[in-house]
Amino acid sequence: MGSAILEITIMLVVSAGLGFAVAWFIQKSKLDKLQAIYDKQVSDYNELNQEHNDLKDEMTALKSDLANVKADLQTSETNLTNANSEIEKQSTTITDMQTKVATLQTDLEEATSAHEKTKSELETANNKLNESRD
Repeated sequence: MGSAILEITIMLVVSAGLGFAVAWFIQKSKLDKLQAIYDKQVSDYNELNQEHNDLKDEMTALKSDLANVKADLQTSETNLTNANSEIEKQSTTITDMQTKVATLQTDLEEATSAHEKTKSELETANNKLNESRD
């Protein structure tokens, strides 16, 4: 009886081993498909992760460029404000100079008129002097 139990036990172990082997063989193709899907998922994840890192690097570079452009814009705005202020000063100076030129032009015209009058009076006086000598 002991040997019968041993035989039954051995047969059960062998049949269980054969059952597992057959099940493994049947499931092998499914496991291979699942492994291929898993490998594809890992590959896709790695590609997406690399693309994410590249985009983060590009975003950092673009943020740096944006900061530089903002600084340049601020400098340009300051320069423009200074230039407009200088233009306003120069415009005021030009207006003052135009006023002075107009005043000097008027003074010149008055002086020319006075000169002509004095010249005419001098000629008249010379003529009278010459007539009185004659």
